[in-house]
Amino acid sequence: MRSLLKNTLLFLFLAAATGTPALAIGEFGIGLNAGMTGDPNNISTDIDSYNMAILKYRNDNPGTKTDQINVPLVPVIGFNMRYQFNYILFRVGALYSRAFILPEKGHIDPPALDKNTIRFRTFQFSLPATVALIIPLKRRTMFYMGYGLNFHLVQIRISQSDPNAAIGLPSASARDTFEDYFAGFHLIIGAEIPVTERVTISGEWLHQSGTSDPVQSADTSATRSIDITSDLFLLGLNYYIRF
Repeated sequence: MRSLLKNTLLFLFLAAATGTPALAIGEFGIGLNAGMTGDPNNISTDIDSYNMAILKYRNDNPGTKTDQINVPLVPVIGFNMRYQFNYILFRVGALYSRAFILPEKGHIDPPALDKNTIRFRTFQFSLPATVALIIPLKRRTMFYMGYGLNFHLVQIRISQSDPNAAIGLPSASARDTFEDYFAGFHLIIGAEIPVTERVTISGEWLHQSGTSDPVQSADTSATRSIDITSDLFLLGLNYYIRF
């Protein structure tokens, strides 16, 4: 990985030094992005542990009705600002994702106890800064791939309507809220095609990774780290400004 990154940076430097008439120098752009991400903030690990406990409780207690929790598919929105210099693309932006439309939930409904509904809510706000290599095909048609840093603000909240209704779950508290901000990394691969002279549409795959230090719940004494490793798939609309 270090060798690949070193060779990529060397290529970027040489491309910037030699230049090419196929790409404009001093060209700025702005863009809007929207897409989806699966398993936001890597909560599938938590969901799997709750689902295993739900299944075990149902098997150990005949007559119990249950509904397991699904890993959510979450919308992402964002914007970016960019500057193209020959074969190099510099970009900064912001991305926001939240499981706010239908929070993922499951339940345990024992025959002689109250129903316990378990809900997962999570959001992520990130500020990515990227340096990318542009592979031009023709004017405004190009592929690009890059590497960069992210600054993340994330939250995971797990709540239960009646945690005393069933034993053996990973948490016995009514709510646990974990929130932190920390840095991470990302890789990006994308492509753009023109709509007009200054407007393009783009498609991108962004893989991000990073883990927080252990953080304590705002509601209890429980502690955990937050892993934001995930993949984002984005479509974009971009407008270029030439000086």
